[in-house]
Amino acid sequence: MSTLTLQVPQLRRMPSELSMSDSATVVDHEPSPPQSKLVKHPVHYYPDGNFIFVVENYIFRVYKGLLAQRSEVMHDLFNLPQDGKVGDGDQAFLDGVPAVTLEDSAEAFANVLDIILPGKIRPIESPSFDKLAGMYRISDKYLINDIRQWALSWLNEVLPSTLDDLWKVPKVYAEPATAARAIRFAQEVDLPQFLPLAFYALAYHRDLYDPENFDVVWRTLPRYDQLRLHRGRRRMQEEVLSRVCSLPDLGLQGRQACATPLVNGQTCGKTRQKGWTDPKDLIVRVCKLPLEELSRRVTHPTNKCCTKCTLEVIDHANLLREELFVNLVEFFWL
Repeated sequence: MSTLTLQVPQLRRMPSELSMSDSATVVDHEPSPPQSKLVKHPVHYYPDGNFIFVVENYIFRVYKGLLAQRSEVMHDLFNLPQDGKVGDGDQAFLDGVPAVTLEDSAEAFANVLDIILPGKIRPIESPSFDKLAGMYRISDKYLINDIRQWALSWLNEVLPSTLDDLWKVPKVYAEPATAARAIRFAQEVDLPQFLPLAFYALAYHRDLYDPENFDVVWRTLPRYDQLRLHRGRRRMQEEVLSRVCSLPDLGLQGRQACATPLVNGQTCGKTRQKGWTDPKDLIVRVCKLPLEELSRRVTHPTNKCCTKCTLEVIDHANLLREELFVNLVEFFWL
C-alpha cells in the first residue's frame, strides 16, 4: 500500500553531507547542577581549547576553529569584540579565554558537540525524541547544517507523519506530555509535517484527562493550541459519525444482502445482518480511535464475509481512513 502524505508548506532545503549511516556519536549527559556555581563540563572541557561557552551552569572549553568550520553563526560570533565579564550578556573572558554565555540547553549543546569534537563517546543507537529535538534546535539555531539534516533524518524515523507511520503513535506518544512537546517543537522549528498526527494522538489519548497529565499538557500548550485540540476532536467525531454507517459491514438494515454461502452454512448477508441490526460495538470502536480501527479493518479484515464483500469492506475502510487523515489539517486548524 502506498504511503499517503499530507500537503504541508515547503520546508527549507538542507544539505545532506551527513546521513544516518555516517559515524555520529551521542552520549547521555547529566542535567545541569542545581547550584549557581559554574563547573567544567565532564566531557567537553579541553584544557587547550581557545574558546569558552557557558551554558546553564556548565563551562564548555572548545576549539573555535572546528566550530567555525561547521557553523556560520559560530564563525561570526568568534569575531565579535572581546570585553566584559561572563554574565554581562555579550562576549567576555574566563580564565583568560574568550567566553560567551548561551541561553541554550546544556544537555542538547553537549550532544551536538559529541558529533563535532573528539572524545571517547559511545556510538548512537536509538535516540529519543527529546534528545533529537534538542539537537535539532541547537543545529538549526547555529546553522550547523549537516547535523541539522542528520537530526531531521532521525526525527523522520522516530516521529509519525504518514498513515504508514500510524503504528508508531502508541509507542512514541505513550505519554500525553510527549505529544504536547512534539507539537511545540514542530511549531518552533517549522516542521509542520509532524503536527497532524501529534494533535490527533493527543486528542484521542486515553490518559489526556488524567489530572496529572492534563495539568502538564495544559502548561505546555498555549491557549490557541488547546482550542485546536478540542475543536479537532469534535470535528473528527462529527465526520466519523456521519460516515461510519456507510461502511458495508455497518450498513443500514434492509440493504441488499449478499447470498454467497459461507462455510458455516449461512449466507454472507445473513451473517452480516447482526452487524446491521446492532452496530453499537463496532461504531464505538471506530469512534474511540478512528484511524487505528479503520487501519485494523484494512490490514486484518473480517472473516465473516465472502471474498467480494471483504474487499468491499477493505476499500471503504481505507477510503474513509485516507480522507480522515488528509482532513486532520482542517480538523485541527493547522
